[in-house]
Amino acid sequence: MELLKLLFKVTKTFFFNDFELLNFSIYLDKLAWDNKSLNPDDFLFVLGFAVKIKLIDRSIQDVFIENSKLEIPEFYDKYMLWLKESQIFSQIKITEKDLNSKFKALSKVNFLFNLKHILINLTSY
Repeated sequence: MELLKLLFKVTKTFFFNDFELLNFSIYLDKLAWDNKSLNPDDFLFVLGFAVKIKLIDRSIQDVFIENSKLEIPEFYDKYMLWLKESQIFSQIKITEKDLNSKFKALSKVNFLFNLKHILINLTSY
């Protein structure tokens, strides 16, 4: 349950849409949670931030990054350290086949629909 709450917090913090959520899930699979310098909570937030930056329009990337630096400077430092250490993130290419496969897998359990419902209920705790 704690992991589910943490995932909700990441998706809520970065305002993930379904496409970003799919990508986030794929990166988690491809990175296999491989991380040496961050605890699991920080890793999920740093990965969420990296995915968001990668997918948002370039015209707002700088604003998004600058806001992050101002609001939580230590978080941005963790992100930069992780990005330097984990060069595999920038090398991962997500294809349409990856997206389709992940969407089908998650849809089999009605993940995208049910996740929103579950997460709304978790906020009441």
